[in-house]
Amino acid sequence: MEVMEEKLNVAAGQNLGKYHLVRKLEQGTFFDTYLAERQPRSTQIVIQVQRMPLANELVSSFLTQINSLKQLLHPHILHIIDADVENYIPCLVVDNIPSITLRQYYRNGINQPLGSVLPHLKQAAAALDYAHSQGALHKNVRPENILLNANNEVLLRDFAIDALMQSRQKRKEVETITYTAPEQIQGKVYPTSDQYALAVIVYEWLSGSPPFQGTYFEIANQQVNTTPQPLSQKVPSIPSDVDKIVLKALAKQPGQRFANVMAFVNALEQTQQSNMPVRSTHAASPPVAPRGVLPNTDPVVPPAAVPASQVAASRAVSTQAPSPIPAAQPQSKPNPPAPPRKPQKQGVSSRRAFVVTMLGLAALGGGGAWLLSQKLLSATPQVVVKPPHNGTSQPPPPDGLIFSYHGHPLRVNAVSWSPDGKRIASASDDKTVQVFDGTTGKPLFTYRGHTDIVNAVNWSPDGQFVASASADKTVQVWDATTGRVVNTYRRHTAAVNAVAWSSDSRLIASVSDDHTGHIWNAINGSVFLFYKGHRAQVTSVAWSPDDTSVVSGSWDQTVQSWSTIDTQSFAVGERIFSYGGHSAEVYSIAWSPDGNLVASASGDRTVQICTGLAGVTRPPLKRHTEAVRTVAWSPDGKLVASAGDDGLVLVWDATSGKTLFTYRGHSKTVFAVAWSPDGTRLTSASSDASVQVWHIVGA
Repeated sequence: MEVMEEKLNVAAGQNLGKYHLVRKLEQGTFFDTYLAERQPRSTQIVIQVQRMPLANELVSSFLTQINSLKQLLHPHILHIIDADVENYIPCLVVDNIPSITLRQYYRNGINQPLGSVLPHLKQAAAALDYAHSQGALHKNVRPENILLNANNEVLLRDFAIDALMQSRQKRKEVETITYTAPEQIQGKVYPTSDQYALAVIVYEWLSGSPPFQGTYFEIANQQVNTTPQPLSQKVPSIPSDVDKIVLKALAKQPGQRFANVMAFVNALEQTQQSNMPVRSTHAASPPVAPRGVLPNTDPVVPPAAVPASQVAASRAVSTQAPSPIPAAQPQSKPNPPAPPRKPQKQGVSSRRAFVVTMLGLAALGGGGAWLLSQKLLSATPQVVVKPPHNGTSQPPPPDGLIFSYHGHPLRVNAVSWSPDGKRIASASDDKTVQVFDGTTGKPLFTYRGHTDIVNAVNWSPDGQFVASASADKTVQVWDATTGRVVNTYRRHTAAVNAVAWSSDSRLIASVSDDHTGHIWNAINGSVFLFYKGHRAQVTSVAWSPDDTSVVSGSWDQTVQSWSTIDTQSFAVGERIFSYGGHSAEVYSIAWSPDGNLVASASGDRTVQICTGLAGVTRPPLKRHTEAVRTVAWSPDGKLVASAGDDGLVLVWDATSGKTLFTYRGHSKTVFAVAWSPDGTRLTSASSDASVQVWHIVGA
């Protein structure tokens, strides 16, 4: 078998036969994907260039099977347009469809609820059964080969081509053997072999890991000889009925599995429905229909907006997922309403403050203004430390203050504790995020990735990353230790005001002056949900503790809760409730640790608490004399801290509303408060350019 390894020299900018390779989109195990144009250059398409060369005697077989696969026309199969072999390099030409893989969409090591993966399974099952009815077997079903397009539709790709498989046989890849049926390892393949592979994927999604792990040969041996551990032993919340169904699809003998792939998935769906608790509730306002979905990484062509009629129709199709990925951005940004701001007595209360300051500096002359601004932005952090409270030998400071951090020369907008309680991150009008020691105030690191005011900062629950949001319209995700940028999210069209992490550190919710809320994958930027329920700038966002919904506050004076999972009551993206009890803009929201209550802070000088489902309010807290900018629950849910334009930080009993402690350390507006993970310390950030950390009296 003649193979010309040296001729596999393909790169963007080259011509491959009648196609010009524009740029590489993806590097896979067996093929690289390029955006390409057919000569003469016209419509863009996508070419999958196989990484293994093809022997001359296999070319005819390759082209014959491709002609057969080109006849597969199904909404959940990526259509093959053309194929060719150029200098021993086989390539497939497919439709140019912005998409992500389900490997990217479902993060490794995170177990998923059955209800969230069922829509994608149904679409994949429909595609596989169709292919089987046409005499085609996939033989290569794994998460990398299942795409998700801009309408949240599954697309199967990379059907096994015998000629290519012969070239690949010498490569022993763990990622392929993980999903290979026992009979396929032994050289026999049936339609139920694809069912087995999909069952491995189901097992992996539900438990966080595939049934067998190890080297290539260890996994191959287990596939043939070992019964997988029941899912319920790995995740006790999984019903035993699900165990039985998945293990049947993973049976060693092909004839002991389900009659077809859809029968397997239908059995899962029936079990899911029988085990789903009935949720009795109502929406306080008309629900918002889910919008479409955007692709993840750098999309080839921005997807067109999906008509509302098409979205509504898609929800009636049994194989259509509920909608985790986004709608296209609006073509033009509407002029946001400008609610009148109440004049503030203290501090700088507008995001325009920094601009005004710079205009004033301009009066000094160009050079003087530049020198003064650089002096401000490069100032050495100053820390005023009171005697530290170590919890044993020394009593807490009389006024509660532990230390005051003055690392920022301008207003500090947000603060966040690391999950271990050792570090604090602060975000400022100076365009930086600074990280410092939560006990001593010692500066540790300054992140300078933004080009405008940084409005928000939030540490991931696993402690690995920090997300920061800016008036530069981006959210940046960066390594909490090194500052290395992991992802820059650019889908908002105006300043981003707040960010929040899901409890598994996989997803981020961000809200913006563009009136929208987005939920997206923190690592690759793929969009899970696009919410457009507010009528004005969205200021704040928080996840429910169980990650089933998100709540957001806005200049439209409402607090809105929207679903992040599909239930009997609400589809993904639908509004659960809209609370309109405030008489001014809502600046901050916080979810109680038990998930039952939502606290909101407003320009109407109150903090109000409503239930996280029905929106029914408790009597409002009216202790502040000016707008309330921030609110936070203590980790045990017993206390609430709030602060605002009056410069006061109040700590009060969450049940009675009684004020327990008043902190008066700031001289101007306090924009953020955050509790340490152990609930013994509170930090506050202010337009007086300081971050103050203090001990909770009695804690």
